[in-house]
Amino acid sequence: MADDTRMLERALAPDMACYGKHLEALVREENLYGALGKTAENFDVVDLLLEIASNYVNVEDFVTSITFGQVQECLKPYPHAGTKGGRRLVVAPCSPLFTKVMTDLAGHFDHIVFIDKFRAGVKVAGKTIQSVDAYKPETGDLCLILTRNTEAAAGYENMFGQGNFINFLKVYILLKLAHVTDGLPAFMDKVHATEKPILFSSPRPMGTLSSTIRELGRRGFSPFWLGSEEVKEDHQVGYSTPRVTDVAFVDYQMGGFIDNLRAFINLQHGTVFFHYEAIYPPNWDFNRVALCYAATIAMIRTVKEMRDSEAKGKLALYMYDAIKPGVKNYDRGPSCGRLYKTMMQEAEAIIFSSYTEPFGDFVENAVRKKLPRVHCHRYQIMPKNRQPRRTDAYHIAIISVMLEEFWEPSRMGVVPYLRDLILDGMHIHYYTGNVDHPKLEEFRLSLPEDKRHQFQAYRPIHDLDELSNELSQYHVGWSLFNMQIFNDTTTYMEDQFTRDAMELFTPTTLPSVIWTSAAAGLPVVCNRDMRGVVDMLPAGMAIPLTLSELGNLKNILDGMDWKAIDAISLESLDIENQIYKLADFLTGLSA
Repeated sequence: MADDTRMLERALAPDMACYGKHLEALVREENLYGALGKTAENFDVVDLLLEIASNYVNVEDFVTSITFGQVQECLKPYPHAGTKGGRRLVVAPCSPLFTKVMTDLAGHFDHIVFIDKFRAGVKVAGKTIQSVDAYKPETGDLCLILTRNTEAAAGYENMFGQGNFINFLKVYILLKLAHVTDGLPAFMDKVHATEKPILFSSPRPMGTLSSTIRELGRRGFSPFWLGSEEVKEDHQVGYSTPRVTDVAFVDYQMGGFIDNLRAFINLQHGTVFFHYEAIYPPNWDFNRVALCYAATIAMIRTVKEMRDSEAKGKLALYMYDAIKPGVKNYDRGPSCGRLYKTMMQEAEAIIFSSYTEPFGDFVENAVRKKLPRVHCHRYQIMPKNRQPRRTDAYHIAIISVMLEEFWEPSRMGVVPYLRDLILDGMHIHYYTGNVDHPKLEEFRLSLPEDKRHQFQAYRPIHDLDELSNELSQYHVGWSLFNMQIFNDTTTYMEDQFTRDAMELFTPTTLPSVIWTSAAAGLPVVCNRDMRGVVDMLPAGMAIPLTLSELGNLKNILDGMDWKAIDAISLESLDIENQIYKLADFLTGLSA
């Protein structure tokens, strides 16, 4: 792999080499070697480029590229591997995405074992997958790492040690990093053929932007998407990850990291909406937060350096979160603060989609510079066929993940409170990406048998009219989170800027579920600290509480004047009455 990496470094395209130059300088200036588990001596920027590029992988292309023939080619340096007397092959993890190649491996090699953290007991061609804990290593084991998850791959690399693994994700990236996707030039021609193109860049299409994209199209803009993973199967669809066909894009292109870089540099007119946190997912770790900011700054600098001087395209940072929180490595705070401010100072445009203007004012004051920014909230649309509210009980709609299906600190610890609401007679309607997830069944079975019908799980609805109509029959929307994480950050973080930003995080946040629910006529249970939500919703549409107060929710709902609530004008929440802010900003950028 080291020889391949040096060869890649010589073969890097000029734009990728330029990006690597800026990234390496930022790592050196902020001494981020420790955040990567490296020293200055053993740091290799090409390795970091490989890791960053791994977050923009065309998953379908990656999976189909791993064939039995490719495995045999990669095994040539290891004679007799997989046979008695040779090195034992260990396949890990064992995602069902790679069933075909695993079946071929099981049928060909007799000295092979399969291990996985979550799929122990599953059979592949007569061989049973072992749990990672049950795996007993043998001297010379050679691990074939089959995953697109960079953290899982790194875990297995550390487990087996240098020279004892083949990471097929890195093999794939080595082949792809220096070459753009064949379809990119034709795709960019389509983009340039429109008068006001918008190029959304994110690994998957973002469902919370669906209403914004539709309304931009109605305002004369042409929305395109450049991504790496097209959601096709039902089990992949979630509230925030729709099928690309469910979003009103003019067209889309699948590609990798270099495709994004090349597209941003060559955009002649229009605006890129760059989902900046996807370039190096922070994952609630301030080491990774710092690297995310550094990778984004390197992108900004590379685009500015290599773009044609006559081009009018702009690279806008799409700020889904205004700043990224974390739960570990607080000592990285000073680097995070400096890099964030640099990122804001150098950005060509900043789109805050879920934070009030006071947060932007705070950042402007901190960097001492007027920022090219807009605060355009992700409002929903009004129901065209409003349904009467149900009358048998109070019904709560939850349209974001809340039953701990995945690890996110701000959503942990809420489950017992939801259970108590059901025990108090209320019904919960849960719109989730995977109705078969074990956590949902675990929650349902935790309820008394006579209460289980009060919990209903549904697949997400991405048709905006259908979603709004569906929600209108319920009583309450839900946007109550566990905010202890943000208190912890202000307690343990020494960097003043990041502490101040975290103190503003909750009071200025405007989650998309707020507007989706409220526009459908549902008062929204939210955190008391969400002052922006309380101030911006019409009077009577916010129910600000803390977790400790949820036991009284039924009494609160009993005391509400529902006829008066149904009479509240909600026109200001309709995206048709809000999109002008973003449209005017984008028009001004291209002027």
